[in-house]
Amino acid sequence: MRTFACLALAALLPLSAHAAPARTWSTSGAELLQTLRGQLRDGSAMPEAGTAQARQRAQAYVMGIADGLAAQGKCDATGVLPHEQAARVFEALQALPAERLQGPAAPLVAAALAC
Repeated sequence: MRTFACLALAALLPLSAHAAPARTWSTSGAELLQTLRGQLRDGSAMPEAGTAQARQRAQAYVMGIADGLAAQGKCDATGVLPHEQAARVFEALQALPAERLQGPAAPLVAAALAC
């Protein structure tokens, strides 16, 4: 019986050792990039009306991060139009390797805005 318990426990160890860490953020870099591209989660294109709405949501996310950083005195994006901020973030996210995009989008946005 003791041997069976040890074998059962040993069989579970590799699964728990490779478990993904708990997600503590709302939007990943990959999700933001997909939204900026106007793609659904599966990578397919959104309908035209949905694409515009998705891009507006992504732009609002970028603006929120920029405003939050500005309020903390960490970033001053005065004079940079919202669509220009989103374009900077889009270009920066496209240049990153896929593994960097799996984490939270906020620090990636801050880096793209040079804050």
